[in-house]
Amino acid sequence: MEEEKVKVFLRETSSYYVYHKDSVEKNRFMKGKTLIRQFNLQYEPQYMYRRIPLSKIKEKIEQLDFLISAENSSNDFEDITNDFIAQISYLENMIEQVQNKINDLTNLEEVLLKDTTNSSSNLENSIQGKSSVDTIEKDLYIYKGKIETLKEQHREAINLFEMFNKTIKKYKEKQNMKSIKENEIHLE
Repeated sequence: MEEEKVKVFLRETSSYYVYHKDSVEKNRFMKGKTLIRQFNLQYEPQYMYRRIPLSKIKEKIEQLDFLISAENSSNDFEDITNDFIAQISYLENMIEQVQNKINDLTNLEEVLLKDTTNSSSNLENSIQGKSSVDTIEKDLYIYKGKIETLKEQHREAINLFEMFNKTIKKYKEKQNMKSIKENEIHLE
């Protein structure tokens, strides 16, 4: 069968049914935004987005239950909390460093662009300025990608930390309720 180029118009907010001829498991509805993203990334591997299976969720719950029920002392929880805080602060420092680097490169690019427009008479300086502006733009692109990755890791770390704190808080409340009920039973 010949390959044909076709134009497809997708609306980001609409849902589309994607049919896979070879694999029935891959048949599903997808948002237009996800399809557009996958079509734009033709040369990169396309990741299939699926809902997290119930078995994975149960496995994570069992891991948390084991962590909590392992007779951990409050010092162990504090150590885990300190690790979360250290990771979050490290990511914040990295984000700040990359942001400073982006700001420096942006300022340098502006200076070079002003310099090349002011001294356009000298061809050699203009070519050198243009090549350095191109390298700065490439570096800016790399650093902007890096900062987005760091911000995503930072958000994930904060979400995990909040989930951990909520779980520990619920566990402690549950333990307090158990001890109150045991005391009531002993009093009767």
